[in-house]
Amino acid sequence: MAEITGVRSELVARFKREIKEKTYKVKSEEIADKIAQRLKEDAAITESVKQGRWTG
Repeated sequence: MAEITGVRSELVARFKREIKEKTYKVKSEEIADKIAQRLKEDAAITESVKQGRWTG
């Protein structure tokens, strides 16, 4: 895995260990906040496209 650019091997190893040991905690509130933020951003982009203002 270390040969893949951008992979943080120590972080991957930590997650694997925590999952195996059943100590990994899902941060559901943080995940929900990120999903909500992404939906807001997508809605803003969609509205901009509809109004012909999107330049991205």
